[in-house]
Amino acid sequence: MGYGVSSYRVDIAKVEHAFGHLDSAERNQIIQCCAEPLEDLDELFEEDFSALDVLKDYLDGKVSYPDAASQYWYVFEQLCRYYGEWLNNNQWSPASIEVFSQLPSLKFYNLIHKFLPSPDDFPSVYFCPRDKHAALREELKNCDASVTQVLQFSSWLNDELDLVLFYY
Repeated sequence: MGYGVSSYRVDIAKVEHAFGHLDSAERNQIIQCCAEPLEDLDELFEEDFSALDVLKDYLDGKVSYPDAASQYWYVFEQLCRYYGEWLNNNQWSPASIEVFSQLPSLKFYNLIHKFLPSPDDFPSVYFCPRDKHAALREELKNCDASVTQVLQFSSWLNDELDLVLFYY
């Protein structure tokens, strides 16, 4: 088993807005929708707090566990899934991360989110805002990915939503 990419098409502003800016009804709806998928994270990380605690922290606009950066970014992924759309990744799982270095429009940890600490491990997070999709389409034509990978990656691009990739 190798590493792979999970891709999401999402309005990143909605995910960032969720950091401390939601009313209680929307906050509770997110908690209800994300609680079950976050249980899997608790099995990966042996902490004195749960992934659900990290989600609540995020929704409250806090980072109470700064040494748990990875958990915040996995919660961020769940919010991308909640607000956006998970995209078929069968050509990118497993996949090498090397091709991403050939795509300058795809930025590593270049999200506008100024409060989350950068993880010292997985997930690796890549971002391409919608206004850079045309440039990314051109870059894909000259990268070392397979034809099927390029076709699938191109299908992820939508000029109305941002692209966020999680590599783990």
